[in-house]
Amino acid sequence: MFLPINDKQFEFWKLKRSGLPNINIARLFNISKQAVSRALISMDGRIEETLLEMARANQIEVEKVNPVRGILFGRSVPFNADAIIFVSAKHGMQVWYEHEGDCGSA
Repeated sequence: MFLPINDKQFEFWKLKRSGLPNINIARLFNISKQAVSRALISMDGRIEETLLEMARANQIEVEKVNPVRGILFGRSVPFNADAIIFVSAKHGMQVWYEHEGDCGSA
């Protein structure tokens, strides 16, 4: 499943994630607060499903999922490392792995 980042529901989700109350989102789009609530519930489900799908695809054992914030914490089986999957409005879905690196070496 992919996330429709140009979808109106995703826009509601981004606004809610940034702290805007449902009533203000409803006013911005000239719709009811109930319509915003239904759209956010739907989008939370889509985001959770997509995070879990990405975890399966990357062989990450899930420890915690927060679809409201768009983040999943887990452990990569192949890399034996902590992993984070998150939704970025700008970059889409991203997977990050914990590692020891030397960023100062050239």
